[in-house]
Amino acid sequence: MNIITSELKFSDIDIPTDPGYDHYIIDKYSDFWTKNFSKHLRETDTNYSECFYYYNNDSIIGQSLRHYGEYTEMEVRLLYNFLNENCVVYDIGANIGYHTVAFAKKARHVYAFEPNNKNARVLRLNTFHAKNVDVYELAVGSKDSVGHIEDFDFDSVGNLGELHMSDTGQETKIVNLDNFIQSHNLHKPNVVKIDVEGYEWEVIQGMMKTIEQHTPVIFYEHLHGDDLPKVSKYLHDQGYTQYWVPVSNYNPQNYKNNKNNIFGQGGVLNVLAVPKFVKLQTNMPQKIEGESYQECVEKLMKTNAQ
Repeated sequence: MNIITSELKFSDIDIPTDPGYDHYIIDKYSDFWTKNFSKHLRETDTNYSECFYYYNNDSIIGQSLRHYGEYTEMEVRLLYNFLNENCVVYDIGANIGYHTVAFAKKARHVYAFEPNNKNARVLRLNTFHAKNVDVYELAVGSKDSVGHIEDFDFDSVGNLGELHMSDTGQETKIVNLDNFIQSHNLHKPNVVKIDVEGYEWEVIQGMMKTIEQHTPVIFYEHLHGDDLPKVSKYLHDQGYTQYWVPVSNYNPQNYKNNKNNIFGQGGVLNVLAVPKFVKLQTNMPQKIEGESYQECVEKLMKTNAQ
């Protein structure tokens, strides 16, 4: 994948306006629409779907979709720079599928991995008519095993996207991605998104062969866990250049044109890792090995003040 991007910044890019998916006729699939499940779901239209389902009690993803018809849309716009009709995307930690559905509108194929069975049900619901999406109710880790993913109560309000691998919760199968790709004959990734709440190093360890042989663009969340420096060092050693990507929960140019910011300064911190053959010009700050985001910001502030 010889990508040459002359300029990459947080700016408006072309977003598809034709959803392309038929409205999901929920009554035909009553297993998804049981009384105790359906009452907790709401629906909205988005840039990528006429009907997208979310949990009403989700204080972050759900409320973002309710008020704005999108969730961390700037992440999608950023990664759209690396996608075309020949690209394959791996969405690891897909949650209910906002990014998955968006990727499917532009990429050749999307493999979505989500271990929590409640989120995976809604993920399948939201991707039912996307014929180029495969959903796997699995966790991705360093080795094939069995573990647990945190669960949530339908009736409790909270951040339902922040579920960690733990010692208790729902039992889930964990797969080594290198092995899984080979055993299931999956297309090799061009772009990998990793949002696994502190489990990033486990994911990377399980896909080192894939990274070293196919050098995909990698976009990973940088918020939780003590092993993130290991992720950064490994990618640095593989010749990747990494950039800090802070994304606000509120986008002033949101899909619903809602000017009321319910999230304040809240957001998420990510890292974009691009292989050396990607020629990138960008205003995003480069992640220097061993340097924290706060240190990077302080350095930039000092430079700008001079």
